Amino acid sequence: MVISVNAQFQNAVSFKRSWELQRSFFNQLVIRAPGFKEDVVMLSNEISEINYVTDANLTAPFNWIYDPDNSFDEINNGLFYITRVGGSRIPALEKGQQIEYTYRFVPFSNSVDNMILYYYKPPACLKVVHPVYDRWNPLFMGVFNDIWDFSNIELIDPDGMASNNLPDFWELEDPTQNWCYYFQKADLARQFDDWDEIVRLGDEVLSTSYQAQDLTEYAPFIQGYAFTGDFENALYLTDYVISRSGYYRRQLCPIWQDIEQRNSIPDEIILELEEIIDCQ
Repeated sequence: MVISVNAQFQNAVSFKRSWELQRSFFNQLVIRAPGFKEDVVMLSNEISEINYVTDANLTAPFNWIYDPDNSFDEINNGLFYITRVGGSRIPALEKGQQIEYTYRFVPFSNSVDNMILYYYKPPACLKVVHPVYDRWNPLFMGVFNDIWDFSNIELIDPDGMASNNLPDFWELEDPTQNWCYYFQKADLARQFDDWDEIVRLGDEVLSTSYQAQDLTEYAPFIQGYAFTGDFENALYLTDYVISRSGYYRRQLCPIWQDIEQRNSIPDEIILELEEIIDCQ
């Protein structure tokens, strides 16, 4: 009896966690991608943390949220794990490659040209892959090698209203009360080089107790502060990350090199940076 009760309890906990992760996933996604200009194909790592659910299962609510007027005689938006590449659903990652299959009994049709890459490994935040900046993200090495250019983030509509289509049971009481809200807003702003908005968000979140579960999530804020000339905060965050793990040099060194190429950095700031992070 005790063993049976314990098993039921563990199953209940597992189902609850899966539900919460799904809810977090879609709440973050509608912030980072408020809408899409065209139907899209979203390709990701295999999200093993969400039990009982596959990419096919996530495709249905994805369409309800981003294509609510669809009669579902066919669907043209889909979520796929990268393990599908080379199989019947996504035969190859090549420009112009059509993706056609039957989702249960409903036909699906789209193209690799409308693909956006993303990565989700909770408790870290959902990440929509930037085809330039995220080439340097150490988390993605071995996952998205050599396919960065397939992340067509230009399809994201920053003025979309997909958040209005979230089912009531998935809405958070206050989605702003966590780190990932600020990260998603900052990452969206980075896509459009809106560095002032990132600084505003950075000033706000750094005044709270929220912290990133994944240190790569400080990158947009480092860039925002540096591109607006606030090198004090840019260096502070760089030191914060590097002091916890030198592993992130492989991300931060290219980011600072990019900043130096696009922006004038005073000599004294370069000297301070070299004391924090050795990019030689």
